[in-house]
Amino acid sequence: MRALLAFALGACLTACGSNAPEIPEELIADVPSCAAPDYPTEGLGTELGDVAKNACFVGYRAPDRVAPSEQHRETVALSDYYDPAGTKGVSLLLLNTAAIWCAACVAEHGYLPEKAAELGPRGLVILSTLFQDGQRNPADMGDLERWIENFRTNFPMVADPELELGLYASPDSAPLNMVIDARSMKILRKYVGDQGAVMWPYIESELAARSAAN
Repeated sequence: MRALLAFALGACLTACGSNAPEIPEELIADVPSCAAPDYPTEGLGTELGDVAKNACFVGYRAPDRVAPSEQHRETVALSDYYDPAGTKGVSLLLLNTAAIWCAACVAEHGYLPEKAAELGPRGLVILSTLFQDGQRNPADMGDLERWIENFRTNFPMVADPELELGLYASPDSAPLNMVIDARSMKILRKYVGDQGAVMWPYIESELAARSAAN
C-alpha cells in the first residue's frame, strides 16, 4: 500500500504539460507486425457495435509470471484475444488505458489485479496500455515496468506511446475502458473516466449470461 501511495503522489506532483513530446526510440525502432489474417476486416470503427481494429504493442503478456525486463519484452496484439470459436477461453476483452498523471488510473489499477484474478476464470481478459508519463510525455518501457511493479499487475500490459487507442476517446479523459466481445471483436461498451460503479456490474452480468448460454 505504501508503494501505491508513493506512486500516486509522484503522479500528482509531476502532472504538468510539456511541449513536443517525443516517442522513445526503443519503441519505434522495431515496429511489431500486426499480421493476423483471420482477424475481422469488415465493420471497423470506433463506436458501439463496430469492430475494434487490430493493434500491436510492446509489453508483457504475463507480467506476474515473467519478470518485466528488456529480455522478456514481447509483442502483444488485440488479435491475440480474438476467440471466434471459444477455444482460447476468452469471452470478453476489457481494453484499458492508463497514464501516470491520471489519478483515476492510479486508483483503478489498485484493484484491477483483484478483478483479473476473480473474473479471469469466467472468461474476462484485461489488456491495459500505459500511454503517458507524469509530464504527459509518451510512456517508455521504464515507465511501464515501474507501473507493473508498483501495482503487481497480473494481466497483459503494454506501452502505447503513439496513442493508438486515442482513436476511441480523448487521452485527457482517461481512463478509457472498452468492453469488447472476443467472438467478434465488436465494441459492446465504452466507459470514459471513473465509471467502475456501472462498468463492473455490466461485465459480471454479461459474463453470467454467456456462461448460462453455453
